[in-house]
Amino acid sequence: MVSALVLLGAVAFTLVAAYQLAGRLGMFGEATTLPPGNWQGHVWQGHVWNTVLAIILWLVWFYG
Repeated sequence: MVSALVLLGAVAFTLVAAYQLAGRLGMFGEATTLPPGNWQGHVWQGHVWNTVLAIILWLVWFYG
């Protein structure tokens, strides 16, 4: 049961991180808080933490 929850969390954080990266690269054609390619400011911290949590959960699921 715990393994399934870890896998679900890993998939969810991976999808969120991919969505944020695609938005940052301007793939959705909508206005963002910063121009595409501009990683200045505090917004990048949320992107990094989502990616880090996804990686950690994938490693826990794979090796756990």
